[in-house]
Amino acid sequence: MTVSIRYYNDRDVYWSPLTAFFEKLGLEPLEVLDNIITIERQRYEYVEVFSPSHDLLEVLEMIDADRLYSLGLYVGMMRPGEWFKPSLPLAHKLAPYCDRMKCIVLDSNGEKFFLYGKTVYEENIVSWNPDVNLVVNELGEALGWGMGKIANIGGEQRRVVEPIWDMGWYLRRGG
Repeated sequence: MTVSIRYYNDRDVYWSPLTAFFEKLGLEPLEVLDNIITIERQRYEYVEVFSPSHDLLEVLEMIDADRLYSLGLYVGMMRPGEWFKPSLPLAHKLAPYCDRMKCIVLDSNGEKFFLYGKTVYEENIVSWNPDVNLVVNELGEALGWGMGKIANIGGEQRRVVEPIWDMGWYLRRGG
């Protein structure tokens, strides 16, 4: 299997899904991440995005890339030029930036529902934003990625948060 490494360039269409994702958050990718690379494996329809430290980049120059599985913080997966799916480790990395970006904040009951993969309703939402957002608890700890929606519940329009990928996933399916 042939593996190739590609380095981040914000002007390259290849990276546009990642750039657009961070733009929506109001952050620059390299403001949050040390470096950004993709590991491309020919047989996959997507690439995996990583953020290695400067030291790991030096190690990368000394090893056979065909044996490389992972390198640094797992940022997510991407189909170049089309879409980006953020990872749970990226959620942890971004949580301290909630003072600068829009995050959904849940109270302790909402946190439990979210981590069990359940929809969280308005009474357990402290701060809400529409669309895909980082979801945190009241302590600012990352819970995962959720979708803020308006739902018709009992004839009323109410705010809800539906989990997309939550930290409880590791216990339910991932581990």
